[in-house]
Amino acid sequence: MSTVKDKLRKDIIFKFGSVTYFCKEAKISYRKFITFLNSKRANEEMQQNARHLCDTLKIDHIKGIIRDEDRRAIRICVLTNFDSYTDFCKANKQFDPVYLSNIIKGRLKEERDKYKLLVKILERDYGLELREEVTD
Repeated sequence: MSTVKDKLRKDIIFKFGSVTYFCKEAKISYRKFITFLNSKRANEEMQQNARHLCDTLKIDHIKGIIRDEDRRAIRICVLTNFDSYTDFCKANKQFDPVYLSNIIKGRLKEERDKYKLLVKILERDYGLELREEVTD
């Protein structure tokens, strides 16, 4: 049976990707919040505050996570300039079709160094345009 805290944790992870990122965005202590989630004791005030923050905080992009719109743009850019992922990889030997497919299909989630290199090459050489991060 799922508890209210379990549902809250699942909702936070679905929307923010992790409890850590939620705490950072909500400006609340990670240590206190994780203790609250893991304890059997009720803390109605903390629960209501966290639920309110989860429901009302607006996030456009989780830093370090590849956006779906970026995946689509990468796919379009590669297939506009090449007949296939394989042809792109022949011209750019540091990548392989499986890696490209994993990026485009969403199996790779995080913006790691290899992904950043891919984006840099696509922007510089093939006209890829990704939406810029908006900072406060």
